[in-house]
Amino acid sequence: MSANDPYLGVIDEHWENILMLYSMHADKQPVMLYDIQEGKIYAYPYTEFKAEMNPRSQAMLEEHRQQALTGEYLILFIRDNIKRKLVSYTLPLPPAEQLEEIRRRRAAGVKWNVVSRESMRKRARRGKRKR
Repeated sequence: MSANDPYLGVIDEHWENILMLYSMHADKQPVMLYDIQEGKIYAYPYTEFKAEMNPRSQAMLEEHRQQALTGEYLILFIRDNIKRKLVSYTLPLPPAEQLEEIRRRRAAGVKWNVVSRESMRKRARRGKRKR
């Protein structure tokens, strides 16, 4: 990551929301995705996310995965459809106390703009029934 990275501000702005969704699925070590145009955060199972990538990107994801498996990092992708970019990051996780504080705020009713893979599937099933 360089100081000139145009997505660092986006990551900083949404970091707590990213961490909150990650912490909900931390036991599965999900791949996180923030879609700039949708303004939503997604948590994907690693194998599903990897299966949708080309071989070059799969190799890059595997490198990120090795770091994330230590339990000290998370994998985040930023998708920018306007610029046609998908940028990946391996980011350090904060101390457990900070993650717990984020969970407490969520439990207290703070609203979050996040979507898990499971809720996406439910929405897709509902959409198919309406047609």
